[in-house]
Amino acid sequence: MDEPSGASTAGMVDCLARERDLWASQVVTLTARLRARESPTQIDQLNGMLAAHEQWIRAKCHYSASIYEGGSLARVLASACWRDTTAELALDLLERFDEG
Repeated sequence: MDEPSGASTAGMVDCLARERDLWASQVVTLTARLRARESPTQIDQLNGMLAAHEQWIRAKCHYSASIYEGGSLARVLASACWRDTTAELALDLLERFDEG
């Protein structure tokens, strides 16, 4: 957000989206690694968790952003929520390697 256009709403949303995309790429990598090493039952549970997480992240971040009732800051808050929740998922998946 230190870039010249970073202080604008669009700049903040863009920055948060780039960070979210980095975390999302980690989720994809970690998910592939887990699918390669876990049992079919564990993979089914992983797939179910990921599907539920997708619904959860949408509901959580839309609700979080609703505090601004659709104002310009709602987009920033939703983007920050999406980034943070995606990062939490990546970290949760990474912890799975420490447990096994």
